[in-house]
Amino acid sequence: MKLELKRRIIQNRHEKPLFIKLDNASDRFINILTASFINLESSMDTAWAVKTEKYGIDKIELPSYDQFSINIDNIIEYQYVIDELSVILGTNNITRLRLGLLAPHGNIPTHIDVRDNDSFIIIISGAHDFIFRDSEETTVTMNTKEAYYINAYWNHTVENNNNLPRIALLGEFNNELL
Repeated sequence: MKLELKRRIIQNRHEKPLFIKLDNASDRFINILTASFINLESSMDTAWAVKTEKYGIDKIELPSYDQFSINIDNIIEYQYVIDELSVILGTNNITRLRLGLLAPHGNIPTHIDVRDNDSFIIIISGAHDFIFRDSEETTVTMNTKEAYYINAYWNHTVENNNNLPRIALLGEFNNELL
């Protein structure tokens, strides 16, 4: 891992909270993203290529997880979603939108996400436990419609302990208030 990356991880751990519960997403927001999900293609290979090139992070196998990038340039289809996200997040500086699919009873092993901005998650369907794993363990159960800022610079695990898949909108944003 690059030295600058290690500095950013340490800085963000100490300057920002673990998570903040934000406003819930509307039914229309959820319905638009649910309907668009069936037309998206996996973007995991692209995501790993960027992580490897930009941050020097090696690919790991995630058998119960896949993600699907959202092209926000399709402004007509996603305008309502972008407008509502801007309100929920308090900024319109939003990037790297993608839907993450986590299989029933699947998990994403403990890891740190490296980002250029802050991270958010909104549960589109299903639920999961987001578990921060460092000196103390903190579990946040996230349910459909709920939106969260998450400090992904801490070790964390995501577990779907349900019989249904979990779909979540993931992205980055820059909000100077955090």
